[in-house]
Amino acid sequence: MAASEGVSLARVLIACETPVGDAALRRAGALAQVLQQAGHEPLLAVPDLPRAESLLADSGVALLPSPTWQTRVEGLPAVHTYTDLLLRQGFADATGLRGLARGWRQLVTLLGVDLVVAHHAPVALFATRGMGLPRLRFGDGFDCPPLATPMPPMTWWDSAPEPFDVIGERSALHVAQQASTDLGLPDPGCVVDVLHAEADALCTPTELDVYPARGAATWCGPLLALPEGGPVPLPEGGGDTVYVALRARHPLLVPLLQLLRANGRRVLLQLGGGSPEVARQLTSEHVVVARTPVAPGQVRQHCRHAVLDGHPTRTPGVALAGLPQLMLPTRLEQMMLARRVQDAGAGLLMDARAASETATVPMTLDTSLHRLLDDATLAQGAKTLARKYAGHDDARTLAAVLGLVQALLAAAAGDDDAPRAKRSRSWPRWRKAKSGG
Repeated sequence: MAASEGVSLARVLIACETPVGDAALRRAGALAQVLQQAGHEPLLAVPDLPRAESLLADSGVALLPSPTWQTRVEGLPAVHTYTDLLLRQGFADATGLRGLARGWRQLVTLLGVDLVVAHHAPVALFATRGMGLPRLRFGDGFDCPPLATPMPPMTWWDSAPEPFDVIGERSALHVAQQASTDLGLPDPGCVVDVLHAEADALCTPTELDVYPARGAATWCGPLLALPEGGPVPLPEGGGDTVYVALRARHPLLVPLLQLLRANGRRVLLQLGGGSPEVARQLTSEHVVVARTPVAPGQVRQHCRHAVLDGHPTRTPGVALAGLPQLMLPTRLEQMMLARRVQDAGAGLLMDARAASETATVPMTLDTSLHRLLDDATLAQGAKTLARKYAGHDDARTLAAVLGLVQALLAAAAGDDDAPRAKRSRSWPRWRKAKSGG
């Protein structure tokens, strides 16, 4: 898709901040490549250059370090709203936030950026206010929380306010106001002002948005950006094959494998992390361990059930493939997604953090596993969700995001009175050569 008529080719900065995992990097890389194919010049700023290099080295997209908060903030309660994340990413220290914001503003000015795509980048959104640049929030529901005062609870299934909610909101806003005054930025009146962008691009099925009470939004469709993976030998013997994707240190991995073996199931295990020795110890006649991504097509073709942890792209990918899944989340964002999959009737969850701390793990896990394997309503719910998105294609979703980018650029080009970030005339147009010669 080329740049539309009336839209100049633009330099687009895709800003990523911590925390950012492989799924977020792949989504950002996929968008960067689509922008590049349309004739724009994407630049991808990330907090972990070595990790991004390992995933995106062959994309031809320029990679830059992003200004990112590096210090652990002590003394905060458990995360309950998105504001609590802000406090952990710079909004608890006016001097630190000022430094990060100044870094983003200098980066945008030196690069001569025409548009900023914020992929879970709240400081970049805060910093670029008043620069005359269109900004687009991009990502799934967790990356783009609904903007409300106060910010809504992440534990929407238990929406009672926490005592720190008001304190945290006031603290983050006070720090943002201090840094804004020092930098000459518009004064934010609430946390919403800090996170506001000219448009949002939500890349998730509406049923799996981790904020079910979200109001009107721009839904672009699911964006999985799953790695292609490679073929993995299937386990030997008879019985159904269960796809398991958990990290090596997951507290329920070993008892899960034992129960699956006791139930006569073969296992295709995609292991996150762990040494070759750990992988060898988990391998058996009926368990094949893959330490690299398994091809999604192989999972769809050979597996009838799945066990995951609420991974941001594998979990929706399995759901849209029509496989019922048992989810064993250990983190809040995983729990948010797992509950949405369960509410959609496509799976069930078991809180791995709580379960691992009790003496009834085998009994509770066995009950959940039997329901996954035997409950026909779960299989039907997964198929129903998959049928709704049978035409899903990442390219279609990315085309919708590109349309938003080009609409923002066209609107900015028509607003001659808006203040602009001054472009550094000495900065060349930058294309990163693909690796390998």
